[in-house]
Amino acid sequence: MKITVDRASVCMGDDVFPHERTYELPDNADCQDLLKTLRADGFFASVSGNNVVWVLTAGDSYVFAYYTKTERYVQYIPEEKLAAICATGKPKFNYYTSPSAWKRAMERLFGSGGRWREEIKYCESLEDNHET
Repeated sequence: MKITVDRASVCMGDDVFPHERTYELPDNADCQDLLKTLRADGFFASVSGNNVVWVLTAGDSYVFAYYTKTERYVQYIPEEKLAAICATGKPKFNYYTSPSAWKRAMERLFGSGGRWREEIKYCESLEDNHET
């Protein structure tokens, strides 16, 4: 399976080259396979302090978050094969400058309860430990 992913820019200097890349993965690949491939290829921009959050979306779905400093991976949708996820829309990684920034976005987008509560608490724990 070929999958084309894009990512947001982290700064003006990051806009020199396109961020969209195409990868070939096994037909039964899942989200963690994609993340492993992207990390190995250097897909994510290098950011000073390395404490950012990349959130993969496809269409209107939030697929997963990857915290670069702690290497935490949080999947938001039931385990599905990547092909099914990509059928909902072009995969794109959104960039958040810190766990605190992602926490604020979650609260704005989804409120502070429900299935997002655990991840909001995780972001708060990083704030308490001065990780953000």
